[in-house]
Amino acid sequence: MMEARFKKQIREVQCETMTAYEKPNLDITEVEGVLRNHLGSKVVEITPMAGGNLSSVFSLSFEGKGYVIKFSDMEGAYETERFISDLLSI
Repeated sequence: MMEARFKKQIREVQCETMTAYEKPNLDITEVEGVLRNHLGSKVVEITPMAGGNLSSVFSLSFEGKGYVIKFSDMEGAYETERFISDLLSI
């Protein structure tokens, strides 16, 4: 029963993402400014990453650890990650 519900939700997410959409084109200095404003000067090695069909994706180091951050202006863009996170934590 639960598996069928997840399959239905996955199909719905896939259908939502198949529309024409141009992801945000962010300047690296904008990204640096936002991250440093929120996290301080310890954010380093901010680098654009390939991929991200619906989002602009960057890697960064903060306090010695590696992270990936994505930026999107699409409504519901982060719901997919929340759904997958919930699915994997069951």
